[in-house]
Amino acid sequence: MSARKEINWFLEEFGLRIESEIKKTPFTLPMFAGIAYQETGYLWSRIREHADGEEAFLDACVGDVIGAPRRKAFPRTPQELKAMPNGVEMYDIGRNALQILGNVAPEYAKYVRHKKRFCRGYGLFQYDLQFFKEDPNYFLTKGWRSFEGTFGKALSEATTKAKGLKLYLDRKLTIAESTKVAIAYNRGSYDRNLGWKQGHRNGAGEYYGELVNRYIKLATRLAARTTPTSPGLNAGPNNSLGRYIVNARSGLVLRSAPSISSTRLTVAPEGQVVGVLGFAGKDHDWALVDLEDDGLADGFMASAFLIKA
Repeated sequence: MSARKEINWFLEEFGLRIESEIKKTPFTLPMFAGIAYQETGYLWSRIREHADGEEAFLDACVGDVIGAPRRKAFPRTPQELKAMPNGVEMYDIGRNALQILGNVAPEYAKYVRHKKRFCRGYGLFQYDLQFFKEDPNYFLTKGWRSFEGTFGKALSEATTKAKGLKLYLDRKLTIAESTKVAIAYNRGSYDRNLGWKQGHRNGAGEYYGELVNRYIKLATRLAARTTPTSPGLNAGPNNSLGRYIVNARSGLVLRSAPSISSTRLTVAPEGQVVGVLGFAGKDHDWALVDLEDDGLADGFMASAFLIKA
């Protein structure tokens, strides 16, 4: 597993959508890339070998099977979870998630046979099951299986932590500031006396804070080269790369993500002019488009059916 390769893949796959969502926030794409890689990046290449489509990929981004006595947060045991309203259903979801995880990551397969083991981390950015008490619907409906669902939780949690650290500023955060938010995102708080040496410590003696800082720095370097929507790379009015015309006799579907399996939002008729904000996919086969000419992203269209206006 190469951090550079995987983070670059993340930027190409999700960068346009994240940039669109964080325009009016102090957050940066590299911050979320660093958090995501630290949380689930070790699984990405293996999941891609098994998953058919984005929903299946995101469905397998689960983890954290640690329970009592090492785990201190709810739910420490199956009994604690089952005692909650809809807890039995959630336990079954957690067990199924572990089976999916075991299929792509053999190191987890050994836990499947133990009934006390189930997943407690869900999604690309790992939303913890301790929040089941206040947000059961997200878990029961498997909200992490859509990008909008999993990123929505990450953005909300990052916002809460940044405000608590007084870092929800009117400018983009620096790498150091982003690291502080990432640490608080992971462990619940940031201790100013510990620097980056906080959060989980791995077998090599490296702390979560040290690792996520490294990955945010790497993502910053990669984003400057690979992300079409990075500041300075766009041209034209309203951050548009240019105006294009729908060239499809029966119209062109607008989708929520750069995938034919993603949600259909609407159909743009033949001849409609759209603004292209960027491209996604290995061969730029999807265009992020603006239908209202206001500089805001409305969804994705297959770029093969768009011609320059």
